[in-house]
Amino acid sequence: MNTLRGLSISRRLWLILIVAMAMLLALGLLMLKQIHDDLYEGKAQKTQHVVQAVSGVLSYYHGLETAGSLSREAAQQQALTLISTLRYDHDDYFWINDLRPYMVMHPTNAKLDGKDLSAIKDPDGFAIFNEMASLAKTRGAGMVDYRWPKPGAQEPVQKTSYVQLFEPWGWVIGSGVYIDDMQAEFRAQAWKASWAGLGIALIMAVLVTLIARSIVRPLQEAVQAMANIASGESDLTRSLDTHGRDEVTLLAHHFNAFTAKLRNVISHLQATASALEQSSTEMGSDASDAQQRSQQQALQMDQVATAINEVTYAVQEVAKNAEHAASEMRGAQSQAEQGQQNIDSSLQQIDQLSGTINQAVEVIRTLATQSS
Repeated sequence: MNTLRGLSISRRLWLILIVAMAMLLALGLLMLKQIHDDLYEGKAQKTQHVVQAVSGVLSYYHGLETAGSLSREAAQQQALTLISTLRYDHDDYFWINDLRPYMVMHPTNAKLDGKDLSAIKDPDGFAIFNEMASLAKTRGAGMVDYRWPKPGAQEPVQKTSYVQLFEPWGWVIGSGVYIDDMQAEFRAQAWKASWAGLGIALIMAVLVTLIARSIVRPLQEAVQAMANIASGESDLTRSLDTHGRDEVTLLAHHFNAFTAKLRNVISHLQATASALEQSSTEMGSDASDAQQRSQQQALQMDQVATAINEVTYAVQEVAKNAEHAASEMRGAQSQAEQGQQNIDSSLQQIDQLSGTINQAVEVIRTLATQSS
């Protein structure tokens, strides 16, 4: 089975045709052989039947001899005269020879009458009449195949003869049919069978061609469409032909359903991609706004840091002034008033510093709120 998978479907269909034609040829040859054998057997049996029938003539005249109505010579002569005139199938005849073998009567070749036949052989070296005499002695009757010229012709042709011994007179009566007639008939029937076989072969070839096209073409279209899908370059709007009721049509139905689902999936993916693109654009805008706010917050933090530095510097100045004022108070009572003024001035600066610190705290809280 796996070996056949290496062949395309069209080649497998043609392989079926070749095997069928080979089997048809083998069957035709067997039938022709049977026809040949039947024709030969029919010829042989017909010859046997006519020889057996004509042997009744010899029996009739032998009966006259036995009854004393005729002498042996007269009975034999009348039997020979009658048998020499007998014909069947237009040109087929009977002859009589004895067991020596000598020719007693040959209706178409009178030169053989009374002659010794032991030296007569066919072109293949077959001693015809010796074999007939031997067959008649041992078996009483039988078929002999040899080559012999037709009446009026010189070239010998294939012939089969049936010979039968008429024991009271020691005669061997025989008749034969020329096989070339049977061969011609066989060739005619063989030509008829060949033309019939050729017609059947042509019809089968046309049917296989049509069947192969009805299977292979839709399959090739389906394979090409699937290959395009696999390569990512397919037109998903393409549909296969679904006219039919076979398995290929069922495959086309499934393919069309598959491409329809793919189109739906791709449409859904396109919609999702558009939504994602819109969301990305909005996220980019939000990121830009957040960046601007971050920059503003950084600027405000810088301002806070500057203010804190100024407060620190002012605190240091206040501390220096307070230390100086305390020194002055311990140094001289006279400068108490002046110290009191300095202290008042310091307290005013401290109040201003406290207000500045409160502003800084408010700015930090505002920044913290905005950051949240």
